[in-house]
Amino acid sequence: MDEWERLMNSNTLYPIMRTYRTFKSTFQFEQYKNTSDFRVRKAISKLRLSSHPLCIETGRYSRLKLPIHERLCQHCYTKSVEDELHFLVQCDFYNELRCDFYDKLFDGNVNASNFSENE
Repeated sequence: MDEWERLMNSNTLYPIMRTYRTFKSTFQFEQYKNTSDFRVRKAISKLRLSSHPLCIETGRYSRLKLPIHERLCQHCYTKSVEDELHFLVQCDFYNELRCDFYDKLFDGNVNASNFSENE
């Protein structure tokens, strides 16, 4: 566990671990993994690990690597960087998908308190 904490506090993993560190502050089993819906587990895991098709990640792998401030959302008018936070709470384009995701997340199969930054 000491090694895990050292890695989480290290800047050598940034930006790869930026989202993971937002959700994970202690070394323990996460209750969302107990949900019976594989798609929910997979979606949450991909967001936490930055393994998704949002511009914040796809811009890292484009032929000409885009600077972070240029990895903008192409779906809304805000001209914000399309990162996990933008996807989860800000972008109007994703409202319907976000509502479906939250409905599945909070349907009783997953303990929502496990997503608190204070835990």
